[in-house]
Amino acid sequence: MSTGRFLDSNYFPKTCREVFERHWQNQIERLLQHPDDHPAALLSMVACMELAFLCKMNLPLFPKNRNLYPRATRIIEEFFPKRDFPEAPQLGSKLANGLKHNSFIRPGVGLLDKMDGQYILEPIEREGKLVWVAPTAFWQHIKPQIATIYKQNDCPYHAIQK
Repeated sequence: MSTGRFLDSNYFPKTCREVFERHWQNQIERLLQHPDDHPAALLSMVACMELAFLCKMNLPLFPKNRNLYPRATRIIEEFFPKRDFPEAPQLGSKLANGLKHNSFIRPGVGLLDKMDGQYILEPIEREGKLVWVAPTAFWQHIKPQIATIYKQNDCPYHAIQK
């Protein structure tokens, strides 16, 4: 099958919003139902954040110059500004690199969705030297931001691949 026909098929998403809505959103919400699946949910969230960031900034998915690719810290700070989340800069590399490279074995970052049977409402908190990430609160924080990005700029998925 030629690439052109594949891109025209009904299965292949045409926009970044479609990628998010068809391939990520529901899967993330299912993964959040079980704490053992939270690392996979967070990895999926980071992927969604990255795609939305690239779309918002009109950046290519695969830039010719890898030095132009946005760092994980920059993407995290887009969704968690330092003024509201002072831990965002440390979280960027620890979270993204921990999820991608070391099976989420990363010193200084922990996952905790509930405390004393109650959901934690803040997506990122610091306790001493440890940064806690509450996956459900993290999702509730980024999901509307991603939706807003796609309402304002629903770029064609194939366009950011060039």
